[in-house]
Amino acid sequence: MKKIVIAAVLPLIINIAVLAAQRDIAMLTEDYPPLNYIENKKLLGPSVDTVLAVKQKLGVKNNIKVYP
Repeated sequence: MKKIVIAAVLPLIINIAVLAAQRDIAMLTEDYPPLNYIENKKLLGPSVDTVLAVKQKLGVKNNIKVYP
């Protein structure tokens, strides 16, 4: 399971790092349990937590949008 999370999150981290200088990044994802899922209209999951932590560290303040 840990390898799956790393494989799913690593491309997101790389994209965030490359585009961080722009500070205007469109973050898109899909409902893909257990890595990311919607509960009570809120996006949750380990990959979401990782992306949010990286965004906070880089100072990026946009939202992650979920597409069906």
